[in-house]
Amino acid sequence: IAILCRRSTDFPLILDEIRQYGISEVQPLTIHAAKGLEFRHVYLPDVNEGILPAKKTYTKEALEEERRILYVAMTRASESLKIYYSEKIGNKKTAPSRFLDCFLKKAL
Repeated sequence: IAILCRRSTDFPLILDEIRQYGISEVQPLTIHAAKGLEFRHVYLPDVNEGILPAKKTYTKEALEEERRILYVAMTRASESLKIYYSEKIGNKKTAPSRFLDCFLKKAL
């Protein structure tokens, strides 16, 4: 199982949550570190606007690079992929990443 995060600061919270379910074989990685690797199961937390793509993504080229980063993360899974986004972070309402729009519309 791999957990691919945008920020390595997310690892402690996610690992604590997963270990509550008795899962111990978890490999936390940043998305960049996972490039070229493959895992049976991949979890992508915090696929929220402002995280992926990052808040400071101003150009079309930078936005396409952010999209490629998500693609790399998604294609690391050989059997299952779970993508998560938060509706709130702290007291602030958040939105799913715009890159998930095509998936969310199909799910509805």
